[in-house]
Amino acid sequence: MSGVETTPARTWAGEPPGSMILMPAEEDRPAGSLPESQPHWEVPFLATVCIFGVLGNLTVLSVYSKAAFRRSNAALYILNLAAGDLFLLLVVVPLHITEYYPSTWPYLWRYDAQCILHRYGRFAGFNLNVFTMVAIAVDRYLAVCHSLVYRAHCTLARTRLCILAVWTLAGVTAAPSSINFAVKYQVGEYIVNYAGKTPLACQTIFLGSFFLNFKVIYVSMVLFWVPVLATAITYTVVVVYVWRNNRKFSRCTSAGRHLRSHWKAARTLLLVFCVYVLTYVFLATYTVVRQYATVDVSPLVKNVGLLLPYANSCLNPVVYSLVNQNFRRACLQMLCPRRQREGSGTSGPSANARAGVSGRGQQRTVSVTLSGSREEMQARADCLGQGGDEGYARSFDNPTFDGEKLTHQHGFDTVM
Repeated sequence: MSGVETTPARTWAGEPPGSMILMPAEEDRPAGSLPESQPHWEVPFLATVCIFGVLGNLTVLSVYSKAAFRRSNAALYILNLAAGDLFLLLVVVPLHITEYYPSTWPYLWRYDAQCILHRYGRFAGFNLNVFTMVAIAVDRYLAVCHSLVYRAHCTLARTRLCILAVWTLAGVTAAPSSINFAVKYQVGEYIVNYAGKTPLACQTIFLGSFFLNFKVIYVSMVLFWVPVLATAITYTVVVVYVWRNNRKFSRCTSAGRHLRSHWKAARTLLLVFCVYVLTYVFLATYTVVRQYATVDVSPLVKNVGLLLPYANSCLNPVVYSLVNQNFRRACLQMLCPRRQREGSGTSGPSANARAGVSGRGQQRTVSVTLSGSREEMQARADCLGQGGDEGYARSFDNPTFDGEKLTHQHGFDTVM
């Protein structure tokens, strides 16, 4: 058997009845059967992303849910990003993996509703990421450029309401995109878009000529380029403000330290945004090029563009571990809690012995003096360039630090 044969298949929406999709016939495929599963690089890639992403984001949730971290707006947004990534990794990605195995199609991909729900979850997760990036950029802009307004109005309660609005907006905006999908096979009947593409049960349909351009404009422009450009402009304003007000950030005062801590958090979150753009821009660009350009694009290029956004779900924990020393320290504390307790338990008595403190009144005087001069010592270190934000943040890792006294302007911002 050779050449090209027609395979019975359901027609696309809008096609005349009786039209067929041409695909190469295969000798080892029985007539009227589902295509056999074949080894794909996509499946190992998705499985690796899923495993490492779940472990990494669970670590992020464990670390930033502690009292010393969660009492700040930026920490809530980081927890929101981790929760959205876990949704993609635990729900959307496993179902997408099953789509590469046609033996699962009659069970997991039998009806259009199953296909629409999966694509709805995928777009909702993607939209959640981009809208959270916008919210984080606005939060960092207010914290750095308008610190008084930030302290007065950007409370934890309002941040939680903002996160709830982000989830609602992500769910609502995912609906118009997900309805353009349907199951394009039946048991014994299947279809492939074009030769060389990995056969998937869930295919794109268009509910009329209006949706031909609507999907490209809506998904690529409205849900990606507009939020990304708005976020990029916001971060640019923050960077320019810091550059022009360098003296304000270098002051040896409490306000100066707060500004430096907010700027430090903004730098980390700016890197998270850059990683997001690098993993999503490929798919957004491909969607536009495929619709309006005359250039032939390889099916492999489309598969890479579709899978890179999933990779973003496991990269944020990597960014935190690379640029945030306090995140690494908190992870070590979770992995080796006994070692941390032993180290903190021996430091107190040895320090007192070296200081030669003997009387009860003398001990009280020394402790009050040390606690009262801590900020002064740190301010001097900042002026001399020997401490900076890292030294100030190190105080939050002190085992004797009272987490209940932490206000929402500090916490995560200072330990970033």
